[in-house]
Amino acid sequence: MTYPYILALPSSMNNCPTYWQNFIASFNDTIDGQWGQVQTRHINKKLIAFDSEFIDDEEDLNRGDVLFKTEYGHLLFVLKYS
Repeated sequence: MTYPYILALPSSMNNCPTYWQNFIASFNDTIDGQWGQVQTRHINKKLIAFDSEFIDDEEDLNRGDVLFKTEYGHLLFVLKYS
């Protein structure tokens, strides 16, 4: 399967796009202003609605990326979390 849009996330949360930071914050998993660890399975449960998935497999070349199956899914994601 090809993915028309790949969101390549930097390793530091502070350098991620604001909409991704807002998405992670939506898990209410922040402690004293610090980002907590959100499990990949929880992230992917929410990303299903946007036809996308977060890759966290160390063997995958896209590790740390969010793969959107449609541009429409990406657009909806950005609009919701911006």
